[in-house]
Amino acid sequence: MTKQRKQTRYETEKLLMVFDRHTDRHIGGLANLTADGAMFVTQEPVDIPSTAHCRVELPDKILDHDELIFDAECVWCRKNATRGWYESGYRLKNVSEQDRNILTYVMLKLMSEQQATQKA
Repeated sequence: MTKQRKQTRYETEKLLMVFDRHTDRHIGGLANLTADGAMFVTQEPVDIPSTAHCRVELPDKILDHDELIFDAECVWCRKNATRGWYESGYRLKNVSEQDRNILTYVMLKLMSEQQATQKA
């Protein structure tokens, strides 16, 4: 499978918890981010396509906020056989300008940059 990521991916050293912002149900952990996408790890497989209404708890206040809000459309899901969990890829949607600024801060200050894979 050819990787089609065009943007730098930022990985967390410690998973940030993701919750459904309407029900407070735990969705999973935020494993990595790009400017337009994310990967979550979950205990159960995720339907494709499906949309999650996300609230991510931040470890510290960023721009006077302690959470990040966005919608995410699941575009792929696979089981990590080694670790026993599921990994799912999302396209970020409906991100406000303020949450986009928080997202940028999280990527640049709280996550480790991974080399981007360019579309072949």
